[in-house]
Amino acid sequence: MQVVHTTHIGNSPAAIDRALGILYLNPDILQTLTPFQQKFVYWHEMGHYHLDTPDEIKADAYAFDKLAGTEFRSLKQCLESLEEVLSEDNPTLAPRLKALKIRAFEWDAKRGNKVAQKVLNDYYTGKSDAFLGKLFETPSKTAKRQAEAEYTRAQAHTLLSQTFYAGENLLKQQETQTTMVVIIAVILIIYLL
Repeated sequence: MQVVHTTHIGNSPAAIDRALGILYLNPDILQTLTPFQQKFVYWHEMGHYHLDTPDEIKADAYAFDKLAGTEFRSLKQCLESLEEVLSEDNPTLAPRLKALKIRAFEWDAKRGNKVAQKVLNDYYTGKSDAFLGKLFETPSKTAKRQAEAEYTRAQAHTLLSQTFYAGENLLKQQETQTTMVVIIAVILIIYLL
């Protein structure tokens, strides 16, 4: 497998030429992704190559199988990777995300997660499709940015409050010290007179 670093593959972080065995990586796009997302992109492209398929859902499944259980929150990170890499208006996002969610529930159910098994049972019997979406819901990029901005504002407010409180305490300490110095000075003057 030959790896070529190039920015000439458009807005995609990676692409593969299955016939020639060339993996094209776009360093400008890849650097904007987390290390886990970069691994997901890599294994997705390897899925196209090793399975010799243009099918995106099969390539996603290949990447998922390589990464599931490899680190903390790996199932959720696979889903987030898909959402982060694909634009919100990409018509393949919804079916690919749904297929990956089902795969994540199957993976979890096989390892004894009873909630995941119930969700799958409900889904397979037609009782519920909505719960599948809610339980593994991943926010849109806009929602993520809004949440991050809110978190940053909350942190800034907390830091500002702590700084004000610390400054207020410092000022009180200085006032107390100044008062003590004045009292000691007055006592010394009275004593010396």
